Amino acid sequence: MYRGTYRVRPPFGTVAVYRRAEVAVTVNKGRVQEIEILRPRRLHDKLHTVTAEVLEQQSTNVDVTTGATWSKTAVLGAVDEALAAASTTPNKEGLR
Repeated sequence: MYRGTYRVRPPFGTVAVYRRAEVAVTVNKGRVQEIEILRPRRLHDKLHTVTAEVLEQQSTNVDVTTGATWSKTAVLGAVDEALAAASTTPNKEGLR
């Protein structure tokens, strides 16, 4: 399991504050098997569609409408960070 965190700063003048996401990503045999959103918990229902699409596409380049744009961006960034850690950490599956 690999963890990633990502922080988004929305453009000046928007109502949103910083958005921070933390995820745990399980990779098996070079494929993403599970993504658990650790933070933000309160938007888990809206962001579930994002993680489901990432699992289906095996990519963070997904086009999903959530109603939580900044949090979605933070979650995708956190998944990218976790996958980068997975690709540079050798393990018994030989993932690099």
